[in-house]
Amino acid sequence: MGLYKQARVALKQACQINEALGARTSLAYSLINLADMYLATSDLRKARQLAEKGLQELSPSQDIFGKIFALLELGFVLLIMGDSLSAARRFSEMHELGLSHELIALAYEAKNGLAASAIMQGQLEEARRFAYEIWDYLKEHGWVGMSYPMRVYRTCAETFDALGEAENAQAVIESGHQILMEMADQINVPEWRQSFLENVPDNRSIVEMWERRKL
Repeated sequence: MGLYKQARVALKQACQINEALGARTSLAYSLINLADMYLATSDLRKARQLAEKGLQELSPSQDIFGKIFALLELGFVLLIMGDSLSAARRFSEMHELGLSHELIALAYEAKNGLAASAIMQGQLEEARRFAYEIWDYLKEHGWVGMSYPMRVYRTCAETFDALGEAENAQAVIESGHQILMEMADQINVPEWRQSFLENVPDNRSIVEMWERRKL
């Protein structure tokens, strides 16, 4: 919902309780969610620290989904920090785990990060290949099963835009915007709906890209 002040308090309490109980898997999820909150509020150093700790807590476990979740979070933190090589390694690990455990939607979400990493590294053909694969998947299967669907649509659109493929970028933005509005329409508290659209960075970016294209 983009209610980050409230989220920070609740997640810190969750971390304290899970740590006191020795509940390492639950602690890891709380740490990763807290990392995402710091990512959304642009505290990248803290986000990276928490995502790495969450991944470390999950290392002894067999929780594949948790490891994928941690790798995804850490990958995007590293990407926004400008470390595209380290980000790509995390996304590659995530992609392999997703494929090997038939978590196909998450494997494609990892490709989304790989596309953004490739753009940052100037590997345009590789980025184009990933972007087309992601867009084809979204058109056929939709976003169900992905952790951050609006991040997927946003990054895919930005990749096509960076490649000069305006028509595909427009199609991705329109599709993402429609899905975002459908999500927002399920929120029956006006203040929460507004926060969801304006405070969550990926959601806000989709709205802004859609509005620019309409000018």
